[in-house]
Amino acid sequence: LCPAGENSRRLLRELAQVANDPAACAQWINQNAHFVWLGAGLRDDAAPETILLYERPSNHNRQGVHVLLADGRVELLSRAEAQQRIAGIEFPDR
Repeated sequence: LCPAGENSRRLLRELAQVANDPAACAQWINQNAHFVWLGAGLRDDAAPETILLYERPSNHNRQGVHVLLADGRVELLSRAEAQQRIAGIEFPDR
C-alpha cells in the first residue's frame, strides 16, 4: 500500500478488519494488491529465470507485465511472453 495513495485510508481500514483472519486477509490482499506472488515454496536455488511475482496486467495499457525474477532482476515482459510464461494470467479487455 502506498501511504500517499488516494485510497490508502480506505484500504488500511479494510485490511485492519480482516487482519486476524488469515483466509480473509489473503483474499483481501489478492483483490487489492498490485502484484501477484508466485514464489511460495520456492528455495534460494530456484532457476534465475523463475518468476517470483508479477504486476497485475491492467497496468501499461495491457501491453506488458513487470516481473521479478529469482536472480533479483525486474523485467517488462510483452503481453505474449507473459501469457506464455505465467500460467493463468489474463489481460482485461479494457
